[in-house]
Amino acid sequence: MWPFRRNRPAPVRYDTQQVYLMHCAATGLYKIGISQHPTKRKRQVELNSGHLVTIIQTWLAEDARAIEAALHKNFAEKRQEGEWFALTPEDVFAMEAVLGGAQE
Repeated sequence: MWPFRRNRPAPVRYDTQQVYLMHCAATGLYKIGISQHPTKRKRQVELNSGHLVTIIQTWLAEDARAIEAALHKNFAEKRQEGEWFALTPEDVFAMEAVLGGAQE
């Protein structure tokens, strides 16, 4: 008998997070952040802000904190409050082009 079971789900890697980009239509601002569970984070953001938000894109990354920091630094002049930024469609397109397709 094998010492392990077949079809066991892969263990959760707690060192891997997702970089996310969310948009709030009410304010027009974008949120750049990281989370292991972006959908749960979206709900937290909605409850805290009182506005509905949309997840635009997520990127799975082992170095999510470094990527988030680099994005915050790159868009520093567009920062409005906390992790909220006044991005243009060109900014969003550039993020998608650099970081790749959706992985949600």
